[in-house]
Amino acid sequence: MAVHRNILVFSLVLLAPILAGIARTSTAATIAAGGYHTCAIGEAAGEMRCWGSGSYGKLANGSGPELDRAAPVAISSPIARWRSVAVGDSHACAIAASGAVYCWGYNGFGQLGDGTSITRPAPVAVVGLGSGVAQLSVGLNHSCALMHSGKVNCWGAGEFGRLGSGQVANQTTPGEVLTLTGAISVGAGAYHTCAAINDGSVKCWGRNGSGQIGDGSAVNRLTPVFTSITIAATEVAIGGYHGCARSAAGAVQCWGYNADGELGNGTTATSTVAVNVEGLASGATRLAAGIYHSCALTAGDILKCWGYNGYGQIGDGATGPAVVRPTSVVNLPIPVAEVTAGNDHTCVRASGNRIQCWGRALHGRTGVGNTATSPGYAQRPLAVSGLPAPAVKLSLRTNNACAVTVIGSASCWGNNESGQIGDGLALPHATFVYQAGPRDVADLSSGVRDIATGDLHACALKTNGTVWCWGSNIYGQLGDQTAIARRTPVQVIGIVNAVQIAAGIGFSCARTAVGGVWCWGFNTNGQLGNGTNTHSLQAVPAIGLGQDIVDLSLGNAFACAVRNDGKVLCWGSNTRGQLGDGTATARNVPTLVNDNFGIYAGIATGGEFSCGLTSAGQAKCWGYNDVGQLGDGSLMQRSTPAGVATLSSGVARLAAGQYHACALLSSGQLKCWGYNANYQLGDGTLVNRTQPVPAANVSGSIHSLALSGQSSCVVLADESSRCWGLNSAGQLGNGSIAANFAVPQEIAQWLRDDLIFRDDFEP
Repeated sequence: MAVHRNILVFSLVLLAPILAGIARTSTAATIAAGGYHTCAIGEAAGEMRCWGSGSYGKLANGSGPELDRAAPVAISSPIARWRSVAVGDSHACAIAASGAVYCWGYNGFGQLGDGTSITRPAPVAVVGLGSGVAQLSVGLNHSCALMHSGKVNCWGAGEFGRLGSGQVANQTTPGEVLTLTGAISVGAGAYHTCAAINDGSVKCWGRNGSGQIGDGSAVNRLTPVFTSITIAATEVAIGGYHGCARSAAGAVQCWGYNADGELGNGTTATSTVAVNVEGLASGATRLAAGIYHSCALTAGDILKCWGYNGYGQIGDGATGPAVVRPTSVVNLPIPVAEVTAGNDHTCVRASGNRIQCWGRALHGRTGVGNTATSPGYAQRPLAVSGLPAPAVKLSLRTNNACAVTVIGSASCWGNNESGQIGDGLALPHATFVYQAGPRDVADLSSGVRDIATGDLHACALKTNGTVWCWGSNIYGQLGDQTAIARRTPVQVIGIVNAVQIAAGIGFSCARTAVGGVWCWGFNTNGQLGNGTNTHSLQAVPAIGLGQDIVDLSLGNAFACAVRNDGKVLCWGSNTRGQLGDGTATARNVPTLVNDNFGIYAGIATGGEFSCGLTSAGQAKCWGYNDVGQLGDGSLMQRSTPAGVATLSSGVARLAAGQYHACALLSSGQLKCWGYNANYQLGDGTLVNRTQPVPAANVSGSIHSLALSGQSSCVVLADESSRCWGLNSAGQLGNGSIAANFAVPQEIAQWLRDDLIFRDDFEP
């Protein structure tokens, strides 16, 4: 395996038609992947959005902090319509609808072409090109423009002769490549450049240490020289240290660096002359080259890639060693119109303006709401972003979250290993895929009134009283009378009049309009409450509740319910005293909590503890207390209710997570206690608290709150949602998390508006 440098490259970008006889599947290069970011142009409106690394202003946001973006953001420019874009390592260039060329980003070598070396966070006009540009290509620190005249102009870093000027000096404005005429396609690599000529030949210039010039030598070239190709080239795609060419008949040849299979000839031997790519003697319709991998779109819209696959950029569902011959990309929409390859990721544009990316997600370059630049936690509340409408209810579990919106739709995000996001995403075997931005749950775009997340599944309650579940189903926790996992919702059999739902680890329950409770799924500890310890694939009634139930909550392996007379009954696992009956004995039928004087209005269960809200506004908790989750000032386990310190009155609402709890006071203040290793208490520290402390960074009136394993969320009165705490699986929904993708994934919320890009991750 080669040692891989953290540099660049850049896709070939085409504006067609350039010359007659060159077939194109799209009329413009409207998507381009670079070293650490990606840009695309809307097909209908011609507006441009970029995502990924924001350093050096390469997302062109104009000003302000250079933030990474895990979903498309609009560039800052008075130019309303764009035709073509090319993206490099730390800069980008584009052709406006008027034909003028603009560049932005890092400019230390003059690669923006504006006559300066000043870095620009917004597009600036390239000097002297006019409107005669047919195609752009951007390399590591240089840029090139193919003119309609067949000439090529380059600017930026001149090291190794990559500008074709006969010199190695940098140029801050475009200069004509010497001795080159009749060019029909151009590609810029890390330190070299190539062009296809209208007589079928290919000429290259610049660095040649890996044979990337393709002339049979390892000698750097300051001006263009012929490569050794034996096909009549109509297109070139130039990677970091290799190059490829395609003929009109679809034959593909490559040359140069090959330690990772970049040449696709079944070997890892570097070649200073062009070699045939296996299986591509004909039929290729489009090429793309990244720094260490290559791709070809073939007849029938089959995309094949080869080369380095350490981050899944080949798209075959695997990661690992070199892929030395073309391999089909899986999970693609058809037809594919464009393909582009960046440093360690690949993207396509398919029918319906759908854009899918795969490979390395660092800095958010794949655009699916994932980036590794943020830590695995949030110290302060961050906006949940990308929802189709404001949330009215949130539900959290350790690695997942779901929301019901004001329009009655359901969205989920976080860990999706069992399909618990419910968007129908087909995952590669044994690959954990995290979604750090909300995804629409399939078939639940309206009519949802309640939602609940379990450990690997989720359930939604519709306004018609039916319950629908999705995700893992090993124990029947989806209630559809099967043990088959579902990536989209299925209806729970026999529940038609539910008014509340709850989910635990491997089991689910619903409260009905007539006051009963029905449960299904895992039952080893009696958590279904039906007097047995047998798992159930369908809903069964919890027995012996006595009167109508007015509230319901599930812990890891137990359940609690509030009766209309104010009494609390719990059942299931009781190893930590979480049932509150004064014992540590598991119960497979509901059992009264031992609090003769307590009249309760609500219940909130954590992992292995419970908290109740009395009708007088007092908070009481019982069960496990190893990190202060009972809030009574001690670390003593309690098998009967104990008052939470300082909360003897004035509590309006309670919520419990795996190891912490929070109370919303009638004054509007939020107080939390318990485990705090990931800032989930919101007090700005990492100190566990045995008594309630104010959540310091939550501003505005709180409408509702929800807690998970080590995270917390609120919905504010202005209908915005804020989350803080652990974010290791994207469960905060703010577009941050580290996750690579070995198969194509659609970029975050791309089609919320028809053919219009949206900035889904802006607060």
